[in-house]
Amino acid sequence: MTRPGDDPPFPGNLVPGFVLHMVDLRHQDPKYHFYVILNEKPDTDPWLVIAMATSKVDKVKAHMTARKLPPDTAVELQPGEYPHFSQPTIFNCNDVDIFPMATIKGRLEDGLVQYRRCVSPEVLQRLREAALKSPTLEPKYQKLIRPPVQAPSDAPKPADPA
Repeated sequence: MTRPGDDPPFPGNLVPGFVLHMVDLRHQDPKYHFYVILNEKPDTDPWLVIAMATSKVDKVKAHMTARKLPPDTAVELQPGEYPHFSQPTIFNCNDVDIFPMATIKGRLEDGLVQYRRCVSPEVLQRLREAALKSPTLEPKYQKLIRPPVQAPSDAPKPADPA
């Protein structure tokens, strides 16, 4: 099993599913939070779409219920699904953060953002699906997290007319 201290060094470019550990830029909260990068091409996109993790599961669920937000727009993780989460954790994908890429890259270079290992591909997919179902995420940001549609390689080929 991977331990939190086993995080690899920052590889120099951002990839989908990276976890960033940083202060809350939006609310100027001095506490560090974990954020997952949702972008399909974060290293070249002008905006970074990130979802914040919180252990305040009941508070998030109550907030979503009060705002009449669909429950499938939140993703809950249990301990063991990500090495840094020792208690149940939730992502409210109706409340993702959008930052200019330059802001995040500058903070990484200045050491104000710490890189943590990526979430699993399954967790990233759950987060993206929840964000895409969100009525609050604008389409221009949704397209940054939507992986390109690929044609199936095993599709039957049309028969040659003889």
